[in-house]
Amino acid sequence: MSAKSGWVLLVAVGVVLSLAAGSSSAGKAGASATASVSDAGFVLCEGVYALCTTALCAPVAGQEGLLSCKCSVQDGYSAGQVCNGPKDTPAGKMIYSRYHPIRSYVACNNSRPWAWCLDVPCLIDADNPLQATATCSCKVTSSPQSTYVAVTDFYSEAACATGIISSASVPDVDGITRFFYSKRPPPHPIKVLTKP
Repeated sequence: MSAKSGWVLLVAVGVVLSLAAGSSSAGKAGASATASVSDAGFVLCEGVYALCTTALCAPVAGQEGLLSCKCSVQDGYSAGQVCNGPKDTPAGKMIYSRYHPIRSYVACNNSRPWAWCLDVPCLIDADNPLQATATCSCKVTSSPQSTYVAVTDFYSEAACATGIISSASVPDVDGITRFFYSKRPPPHPIKVLTKP
């Protein structure tokens, strides 16, 4: 990354975080997101959101505890703790990361860091012609005392040892999935992948 592009990323992250701080309590519904009944701290949303379940992340220079994660832009039902819709900002269009049920994962049990992305602000990548990705400002965490998930379609030991990923603990994934399925019909069961 060049010095110029690194500076632009830092400015964009700063703008996103300051806007998010001012808007996180501004309301539970945005222009393109609608909320329904809340349960166990979660809300079912409908609209544009960032999906980070398979995102790879990297540290942000000069911002300890912050990770930049590349997430996919989706439109439809999702779950989070707030339902903020898209916003136009000086840095670009801002959306928020939320959860949609995953198909399968490997359960990881080590102390490597991973990214917590639920409800964090994201900037849609303007240089992507289809605007299909967004850069999200996630929080670095680890869970040496709790198993966390590596979302994947097939078992691999490398899934729990390669790079910094967006993740959540198994209990958190189970809880938000139960909430989602209580509001929307289950599209598929989640498979826990184990070594053959």
